[in-house]
Amino acid sequence: MRVVVAALIACTYASSVAAQAQPEDKALCVSAAEHGQKNRDDGRLLEAQRELLACARDACPAIVRKSCVEWLSEIEPRIPSIVVRVVDASDRDVRRAQVSLDGKPVSLDGRAIALDPGPHRIDVQIEQRPAAASHDFLAVEGESTRLVRIELHEAAPLKAASASPGLVIPAGSWILAGAGALALSSFAYLAVSASDKHAELMRSCAPECSREETQAGRDRALAADLTLGAGIAALAGAAVWTWLAQPARRPDARATLLPVHGGALAVWHSRF
Repeated sequence: MRVVVAALIACTYASSVAAQAQPEDKALCVSAAEHGQKNRDDGRLLEAQRELLACARDACPAIVRKSCVEWLSEIEPRIPSIVVRVVDASDRDVRRAQVSLDGKPVSLDGRAIALDPGPHRIDVQIEQRPAAASHDFLAVEGESTRLVRIELHEAAPLKAASASPGLVIPAGSWILAGAGALALSSFAYLAVSASDKHAELMRSCAPECSREETQAGRDRALAADLTLGAGIAALAGAAVWTWLAQPARRPDARATLLPVHGGALAVWHSRF
């Protein structure tokens, strides 16, 4: 008899507590149902799903619970989901990559990720370096377990030769250039000496100067012409030698030597 009385007292107390909590639970259920419908209409399906799950609990009034269950069955098939896969250039999975979806980190575990319909962005990062790859996509209602495959490519090495390489001058070019400069200096001296001798003959014996008197002037003029040709040839040889020694040469550049009176003329051809 005492057991029956105790059971009746316990049931009465539980009913009293449930009756006292019912108004608050009812308000929460109604609020969740209202917010769930608004989020559904605004396209925030994930938030709508959470609200409708809250109002579909057994603690909610039957009429509210029935509506939330129906709305849930309509929303859940509409929620899109993706599976993110990161591969390298050889199509091998990259597990060490750090992936974020709309700025929030996600795991590369092969599982589907539910998200709201609309535009989204995936960023892939490796070893704290700047984003190695990014992918923008549009999630469509009802599209389930869509594979988003992101391929990483090795970054091309920076070209150190952004500035022009320094000019390489071999030792032979220096020798030829020195010889050319010396020959041109000799030419200047011999040309001046021959000119002075010619002026002296013009004052003394011209136009009846003997061959012996004019021989010295002719020898100096000939020597001046020879040294001029040798100097030009040496400088041209130094230029050609230097050009051939460069690591990268223009295929359409060439040097030619043209014979001229008393020597040679170096001509450099190049297309820019």
